[in-house]
Amino acid sequence: MVDPHWFDDAVFVGDSITTTLEDFCFDDPNLLGDADFVCADSLSYHNAQWDLNDENAVHPTIQGETVLAETAAEITGSSKIFILMGINDIDTYGVEDTMASMKEFIRKVLSHSPNVEIYLQSTTPMIPAKETDILNNVLIRQFDEELELYCNENGYHYLDVYHRMCDENGALRADYCVDPEDDGIHFTYDATIVWVNYLRSAVAG
Repeated sequence: MVDPHWFDDAVFVGDSITTTLEDFCFDDPNLLGDADFVCADSLSYHNAQWDLNDENAVHPTIQGETVLAETAAEITGSSKIFILMGINDIDTYGVEDTMASMKEFIRKVLSHSPNVEIYLQSTTPMIPAKETDILNNVLIRQFDEELELYCNENGYHYLDVYHRMCDENGALRADYCVDPEDDGIHFTYDATIVWVNYLRSAVAG
């Protein structure tokens, strides 16, 4: 397990799931050191690529300035980028279109920061009560399998957060879910600590 400050030159990009991670890590360097976070609620591989001026766009902010997530490593000067998105894409665009958008997003990240080390985190599970025909754990795992293959083919790091959060049935553990009456996808503090410890162990090789 690496020291938390291994993440000092890392930036985390993602949606509200990563925002939860940011909230727990805020002012606690014992978790992920001084890592930067460039994330926004409802961010997705698709809408992250919309124009900054698009009235329907969802973009993160850095020091009060709205930015494109693809520039996160460039703006923060990070040598490592950890990305977790997808759950806001799959129900609207399906697995294949989400994969295509993810690949284009990575291409744009590298156009800004060609030497950044890429860590792609799996999309994470949801509780059964919130599954639908167009967004469920089977589709999420299908996307994750393709994401892992993509990483293996391109020399990127794949991090399987999904299986650290799921129960024996492949759903988000009930005791790890902080919003069972709402989205059914966000993590408790205990789950976030499991996530942090997994990251610190996985990057150690």
